[in-house]
Amino acid sequence: MIQINILKAEILKNKSFVSLKVLLLFPLLVVLLISSSYFIRDAKNFPNDVWLPFFIDLVDTWSLMFLPINCILLVYSVFGVENYTNNWKNMFSMGIRRTTILNNKFTLLLIYNLLSNVVLIFYGIFVMLLLKVTRPEFKVLINFTNPNLFIMVLLIFLGSLGIIIIYSLVTIWVQSIIYPLVLFVFMTMVNLFIALKNVSIYYPISYPSNIIYNFTNKENYLDFIIISIAIFGLGIFAINCLVDKKFNKKKL
Repeated sequence: MIQINILKAEILKNKSFVSLKVLLLFPLLVVLLISSSYFIRDAKNFPNDVWLPFFIDLVDTWSLMFLPINCILLVYSVFGVENYTNNWKNMFSMGIRRTTILNNKFTLLLIYNLLSNVVLIFYGIFVMLLLKVTRPEFKVLINFTNPNLFIMVLLIFLGSLGIIIIYSLVTIWVQSIIYPLVLFVFMTMVNLFIALKNVSIYYPISYPSNIIYNFTNKENYLDFIIISIAIFGLGIFAINCLVDKKFNKKKL
């Protein structure tokens, strides 16, 4: 019961700090960017069915360029409020176990992350339905039962676990908003040059794009998922140790 109340409090806190509407609009911007090429170009450039190719392009672009930035926004919304208000000490002095507070924050963070990916697909479905109605010359073979859409959502979610935990660790460690934000944007730019190369196995930010690329090309992607989950587990342990060190009872 306590955990549910804490989770509700976190949701209310984040609604006032970073609007969920902004987080839901970010996937929409990506969908509009990708779909624009279908609406403004001649249907002759797309002689075959555009349903699955559109979603592959959408997810590729999302995982390569925009998902890392989306993770920044999510971490910012969940942990940034404590940094902005300098509320860590007050929060950990309420008599509630720190692991309980952190677990609820990460639960909310993972829910937001999964929600963003699901919303991206739903926006894409709506755009394809709109394309079929407004541009009937396009071949849009609607297939809601295709499991690839749901599989890609799950793969992106699992691949982004390493990104989220690294961002969270740095944010809590530095207890700042600006410096981690600048660092994470820079790391996202680096990802554009590293993704899909052999060295990307050592760069967790590239995992989602590598997973989607390997999945669509029927190559091995399980290694990236396993490492991403392992990084998330190790990151949880590191954050708990960091919190115990930075906010021990003597300092509270």
